[in-house]
Amino acid sequence: MRNLSKLKLLIFLEFAIWGAYLTTFGTYLIVTLGYSGREVGAVYAGVGLASLLTAFPVGILADKVISASRLYCLCHISGAVCLLAISFADNRDTIMVLFFINALFYVPTLSLSQAIQHYNVEIMALDKREFFPKVRICGTIGFVSSVWLVGLLQWQLTNKQFWLAAALALATALFSLTLPQVPIFRDKSGLLKLRDFIRHCYISLKTPKLLLFFIFCVGLGAALQINNTFANTFLHDIQIPYFSIFNSFSQASSIVFAFPLIWFLKRFSVKLIIAVSMAAWAARFLLFAYGSADRFSGLLLLACGVLIYGIAYDFFMMTGSIFVDREVNKRMRAFTQTMYLAAVNGLGMIAGNILSGWTIDSHTVGGVRQWHEIWLIFAFSTLAMLVLFLFFYRGKPRPEQEKAELPQI
Repeated sequence: MRNLSKLKLLIFLEFAIWGAYLTTFGTYLIVTLGYSGREVGAVYAGVGLASLLTAFPVGILADKVISASRLYCLCHISGAVCLLAISFADNRDTIMVLFFINALFYVPTLSLSQAIQHYNVEIMALDKREFFPKVRICGTIGFVSSVWLVGLLQWQLTNKQFWLAAALALATALFSLTLPQVPIFRDKSGLLKLRDFIRHCYISLKTPKLLLFFIFCVGLGAALQINNTFANTFLHDIQIPYFSIFNSFSQASSIVFAFPLIWFLKRFSVKLIIAVSMAAWAARFLLFAYGSADRFSGLLLLACGVLIYGIAYDFFMMTGSIFVDREVNKRMRAFTQTMYLAAVNGLGMIAGNILSGWTIDSHTVGGVRQWHEIWLIFAFSTLAMLVLFLFFYRGKPRPEQEKAELPQI
């Protein structure tokens, strides 16, 4: 099997793990275990905390101490053990603790997998703007495949979804060993110099362009986590049959929109592409606010809200990863990819889940969630973020940048 094919399969497995439980676990907690919105928000915010706790240590280790490939394997083996433990846990507190520990191992693999992707695409001398979205499509297919399998087996309201996730994590760990190993960059002394990384982080965030980019990444990360945590619960509440499968067309749409993204990356600025993503998130929330399951027009609005996810997600996550990778020192690739995902899956996840959990509980009357008002709040908050982004984000590329390689700001 060629390395490009191996890379595609690895990314397929990486996101298949998450697809087995990410969008259904919140519904399982609310419907099966009786959690409140705030409690679910706290559980998922724990994943964000795990991202912050592991982000920089893992980035440093992968750049200077142990290959990102080997660290990636170890994280997935440890995660498989945690996922299997969750499937047998019958205590609410135990489930919360195990879910947090699993996040400590899984979240770092997102940035490590991106470091592996960028390295392998480079050694194959491929154009990242063209091939990175194509490789990422395989992750979307993996995510959707797991969602469908869990939905068809009716595991979305049970802990059996973690059986599948554990098996996939183990398979991913073993398969990752077949790819070329990402090199590490040790100093001549062979010692790890933490001050180099602190200096690199300071210089990066000192640049207004990157600092503002990371700030808005937090906001977009919050929008993403609101969707991941509560979209299925919303569809379940309004009685959409096979709600998890219906919502999985959100991820399926990312496959379709990844192709026009390649065209956008070659012709338009990062600012415009990110702004399109923000507008798409706001549109998704508005469509959910006015959608319903009891009439055709309402179903059509829901379907449009589901499908627009592809624009909202692809135009943000893929563009951001490519932009960050080309903006910083290649010797610290894993570190800076970790910074990016720490903003999205760390601070963004914490903010998004805590605020959305509070919003949902404050708009629940007699056990009935007022989804129309809830989605409107999310939509107008995202629109406000879009206005701020257009007004404040005015960075210009450095003169020494290769303009053919990085989209103009």
